[in-house]
Amino acid sequence: LERSTRHVSVLCIFPDISPELDLSREGKELCGLLNSKGYGVVDQLMAPSVHEVARKIEVQSSKIVHLGGHSCGSTIIFDDPFSTTIEDQRLILIEGFSKSSQSTECRTELVFLNACSTFELGFDIKELGFPYIICWRSKAENEACL
Repeated sequence: LERSTRHVSVLCIFPDISPELDLSREGKELCGLLNSKGYGVVDQLMAPSVHEVARKIEVQSSKIVHLGGHSCGSTIIFDDPFSTTIEDQRLILIEGFSKSSQSTECRTELVFLNACSTFELGFDIKELGFPYIICWRSKAENEACL
């Protein structure tokens, strides 16, 4: 991903599924780090539902989309699994990326799935035509993700 003196736009999305995990703090740290490195965080969405995330992904035009948080199975968790199943959350995310990839406004070059065991989700997103995906095959420590 080429970066010049202009800002590269980044969309950062973090869930807030559990107060003890404090993902909003992690999100703010990451956004601060990106800004200090010359990337422009154009939007930062905290504590969204999976439907809000999919809608945001569908209409965004950022060069980088960063989804952070914790995973279960093969997706990043945004909703309580008892209200929206894990598989449904995964399919909703994929649908958001699918609609984004079909948009003439889509400029996304990199999707960063910053959570454990997101390889399957990353593969599905790559199949939609996004050129670069960062994802994890296994557990990822918080320090590695920042």
